[in-house]
Amino acid sequence: MKSILITNRKGGVGKSAIASQFAHYLADKLQLRVLFIDLDSQRNSTKALTTKQAAMLSTTNAAEVFTNRNATVEAGRFVVMPGSDELDLLDMEKERRNELAGNFKSFISRIGGQFDVCVIDTAPTHDIRMKSAIISADFLVAPTQLAQEAIDGIRFLVQSVTLAKGSLNPNLTFIGILPNQVMDTPFHKENLAIIVQHFARLLIALPSGGFALIRRTTAIEESQAEGVPIWKHGKTSARDAWRKIEPSFAHIAATMGVLDSQTQGVNQHGN
Repeated sequence: MKSILITNRKGGVGKSAIASQFAHYLADKLQLRVLFIDLDSQRNSTKALTTKQAAMLSTTNAAEVFTNRNATVEAGRFVVMPGSDELDLLDMEKERRNELAGNFKSFISRIGGQFDVCVIDTAPTHDIRMKSAIISADFLVAPTQLAQEAIDGIRFLVQSVTLAKGSLNPNLTFIGILPNQVMDTPFHKENLAIIVQHFARLLIALPSGGFALIRRTTAIEESQAEGVPIWKHGKTSARDAWRKIEPSFAHIAATMGVLDSQTQGVNQHGN
């Protein structure tokens, strides 16, 4: 099983939407067995993935993965471990932080035979949830908006990833920064240029040229609210948006080793 963490310390960057749609892509387009762990008490991903029963809701919530060292999850094609209010209380148990992180890491290792991919969505706080996910995941993608505070958050995240790779999770692969909700405005163009100038090596370079990014579109929000993958949304604008998004998702999946180059080419040509 490959595990990927979709995270950023800055809220409002669209990480839950990206994590949800990427999980849909893995389960629906690639036909992989997917476990989704929602570590955000707001439960945005949980709602989006289960509104139309696209994914099965586990009877074990995400908080139990930390508090119960014997936590289990049902096997299935697409399963969501839901967020809960208890997640916000975990960081208060200071004397148990090592135990909680250890329980989470052990769980990820233990259920490897049940799924092909585990997608982890965290809250935008650098607490025990994010730290545990960083030391447990195989891969990490950081969605970001083109605003200064989000750019500042990149530096902090890179420091956290570097620290994890140096000690607790040497096999962690930082796939890169994924600019999200990008608009064709002078402000966004200027900030994108800043990112390219200072963080080019951290952007996700696509085989076809350029960098992975997701442009601002209401189709993603509408698909999330409806509880469907963007390519199954009824509007033509959604299908058009998906054609622009798919190369980025396919490259991330290929980097993870769950999509071979031949399949990647077929998917992107819609065959």
